[in-house]
Amino acid sequence: MNMLSFVRSAGTAAGILLAASAGAQVLDTSFAVPTIDRWMYNFATTPGVEQNISVFTSLNDPNFPLQFDDHDGQFLAVWDTGAQVPTGRPVNEYRIISATVIARNSRSLGFRYDPTVDAWQSSLPTTDPRFVNDADLGRPIEMYMAGYRNGWSAGTFPETGPFCSPAATPTSCDSTQLPQRVTRNVFAAEYDDGGTVIDVSNNVLGPTGVEAGFDPNPLALGIATTNAAQPNAVNSGDLVPNFTDFTFQVNLGNPDAIRYLRECLAAGRVSVIITSVSPSAMQGGNPPRFYTKEALQQTGDVNRQPARLQLRVCVGRPADWDCNGAVQVADIFEFLNGWFAGAGDFDGNGSTTVTDIFDFLNAWFAG
Repeated sequence: MNMLSFVRSAGTAAGILLAASAGAQVLDTSFAVPTIDRWMYNFATTPGVEQNISVFTSLNDPNFPLQFDDHDGQFLAVWDTGAQVPTGRPVNEYRIISATVIARNSRSLGFRYDPTVDAWQSSLPTTDPRFVNDADLGRPIEMYMAGYRNGWSAGTFPETGPFCSPAATPTSCDSTQLPQRVTRNVFAAEYDDGGTVIDVSNNVLGPTGVEAGFDPNPLALGIATTNAAQPNAVNSGDLVPNFTDFTFQVNLGNPDAIRYLRECLAAGRVSVIITSVSPSAMQGGNPPRFYTKEALQQTGDVNRQPARLQLRVCVGRPADWDCNGAVQVADIFEFLNGWFAGAGDFDGNGSTTVTDIFDFLNAWFAG
């Protein structure tokens, strides 16, 4: 018997729609102001209360070879979600339907828009035999999971928290001392193949400059979008006007992204890092820069919008896959459609496997 026949037989054998079971509900939520927006950069003079945050690289700076992380300027944005999304549930009771972060550029015509992925080799010095040419202008703006180290976590790191911890790296916490690689308390992160959070801040040259580079796995790329303050379309290669929104639509086909968001919602706090390998001002560039909540609060200019989070999530009994409030035969077909599309991570372990089918059916029959 094939899977489709089995499902039809199961529905017939059940004989009823399990409508009396407690189902799930769709929550459409938005968070207009971050709880924390912090420039993760060791030379920030007012960390946690700056009005603008730049994201850039230290690569190819002849004055400071291998002294700073490849992704040097990073933007930490955090939203407390517990007031709108229930916390403390098993991760498989959070099904992400959509997740979007919108950050507004605060630099006028300083950098070029690149909506495409760039190979890590394109950031190497041109004299490196591994170098490959980047076919388009600009560098993408990427959004990653936020990783924490040195005893800090998403729940404990404050907005004005330290860039690094002296007990762990006493020399590198002194901004006059170099090098300062792999020292930041909060960093751009992803899961490795074993499910462990790893730092991707040095994906080009590696922590010490001798490791092989790799292409990281961001949650999303920033796509330039218009708004009332900046209504003109921005095309690939264009200089980006002030007030342009960058929309980061989380890739729901990325199981690591789903796992991360589920864990964040269960804990009640979503944390992301926005960064780029755009050249820094010291190198003659004017990298992407974003407004913070302080820019809006301190100036009153409504055009200076801080980073925003929008979530559509199905919360509740996971067997109610279509999230209509009842566990029904239709949920089986809906789940299998998602499973064959690679979006059937029922058990919340970060991957879609055959085990998810059996776990789902067990939960469905249990009502």
